[in-house]
Amino acid sequence: MNGHILGLATLSATLLESVDGIADRHETAWRLGQRPRVEDYLGGQPEPGRSVLIHELLIAEIVWRLRLGEKPIRTEYQRRFKDHACLINAAFEVALRTSLESGEFKIRLSDESCEHQAVQPPDDTCRSPLIGDRFRVLRTHAEGGLGIVSIAFDEELSRNVALKEIQPQFAYRPEARDRFVLEAEITSKLEHPGVVPIHSLGRHADGRPYYAMRLIEGMNLKQEIAAFYAQSRHDSEMLSLAFHELLDRFRYVCEVLEYAHNRGYLHCDVKPQNIVLGRFGETFLVDWGLAKRLAQPEAQLATSSPHSPLEGEGAMQSCSMIGTPAYSSPEQANGDMDMLGPPSDVYGLGATLYHLLTGCAPFEGDVSKIAAEIRKGIFPTPRSIRRKIPRALEAVCLKAMSLRPEDRYPSARALVEEIERWQANEPTSAWREPWPLRTWRFMKRHRKWFGAAFVIASICTVLTCGAGTVWYVCYC
Repeated sequence: MNGHILGLATLSATLLESVDGIADRHETAWRLGQRPRVEDYLGGQPEPGRSVLIHELLIAEIVWRLRLGEKPIRTEYQRRFKDHACLINAAFEVALRTSLESGEFKIRLSDESCEHQAVQPPDDTCRSPLIGDRFRVLRTHAEGGLGIVSIAFDEELSRNVALKEIQPQFAYRPEARDRFVLEAEITSKLEHPGVVPIHSLGRHADGRPYYAMRLIEGMNLKQEIAAFYAQSRHDSEMLSLAFHELLDRFRYVCEVLEYAHNRGYLHCDVKPQNIVLGRFGETFLVDWGLAKRLAQPEAQLATSSPHSPLEGEGAMQSCSMIGTPAYSSPEQANGDMDMLGPPSDVYGLGATLYHLLTGCAPFEGDVSKIAAEIRKGIFPTPRSIRRKIPRALEAVCLKAMSLRPEDRYPSARALVEEIERWQANEPTSAWREPWPLRTWRFMKRHRKWFGAAFVIASICTVLTCGAGTVWYVCYC
């Protein structure tokens, strides 16, 4: 989801996941050359999710029609969605700005006609005010639990950046401000190519914090997985180059987490949506808003954090779950924050690998149902969803998602090594191979000796047969 509408934080985590998934399928259909109708994707979506979904789908449709050289008309959409005139106007505005910012078009849309007219550079009276005497906001890009991310122009270095500001409803809460600043500080300390670099941290005149970071162009892993399975039509999809490329991206994220753990930080919200794949091979683990310092008092990660997507759901008895429900570890579901450690992030990696293998999250449903299943370790095995998943890879995924932390891989690096063994066609520690496969692997590993033995046996057989033939001729 592009997240252009403000107020997404008012949606429940389950409803937001539902809207996000529908928007991803709609976007994937356009990428595959289809012409999906917005109306076909609405279904029985209730409010307020329905309005959010209409807005997101309209933006996507208008942008794609512009890319195809078409001329969408505002009145056409007003006839199709008579009760959503405000959403249509907002969608046209965002779609136009998206197209202009991407550099693909230099046009604007007429309210009543399909004619495109040249856009004149805005004068100073039309521009948004500078933030920190440096950044000029162009448009809203996305919204999370605590912050709003906008695309802004850096007046000093003449480049576009991502500018994150605290949401208005949390702006004057001291604990929310502290959490926001802590996110920026943690992200800036993780100097790794897989972590988005922070350019600057500042405050508005009223004390509200903001920070600027590199603008990443690309899709998240969830969208890439959806596109992969939408295009895969063969049983050999797990052996395809595209699958191995996604698996390589996953391994890189494991390396990013290993680096963060060595620096003393947990991510606490590992999921496909927080893995961004750049257009030129970059892979980033984003959104460190729930990050926790290792060996720090629990006060560093209050369960009432406004960034928690479960705040107000009342699903966790006396405490809240930290992280996204479908990818949270049992420790997080239990609210046992003192038990959080590297294996907790390994569980998130395992749940992400599950999504990569199956095309869906390991847990679905409302928050209370998900939390109960996480605590008990109840979820469908990957091969029960897709029978062609290699058994060894399934075993690696299930070990990473073990109920007890001590039964998981002790580190993200250990998980990387298991994935590398599978990709190199070597045995993994998570799955005991059947004896025929072990025998075949042993023979392959010592094929020179077995080859020599075969030649010797063949020669002996020939000599024996020859000797028998000579004896028969001479004495019979």
